[in-house]
Amino acid sequence: TFRREIGSRPSIRHVALGWDGSVDPSAETAPFVTRGFDAQVSVVYVATTRSTPPRMNQEIAVRPLATDAEWEAATLLQIALRSPPIRSRRMSRSSVPR
Repeated sequence: TFRREIGSRPSIRHVALGWDGSVDPSAETAPFVTRGFDAQVSVVYVATTRSTPPRMNQEIAVRPLATDAEWEAATLLQIALRSPPIRSRRMSRSSVPR
């Protein structure tokens, strides 16, 4: 089982698994969903290099988040924009990857 192979601590109440690909992962996630897991699909963009857009907005700064306050603000923004909305802010803060 997953718990035997991977392990489990009672204080951890979630499991996050990911599939890399450009197709619908429904077939791969179906066995987990039938066992009570929730499946969420996220689109993630990856770049090997950075490039400046043709009409770059010079009034903004694009950089990694650096402080706890910035991570908190980013988390709250993701919660506010999520569809469907997340009802529990306390639970959802721990679900944002750093």
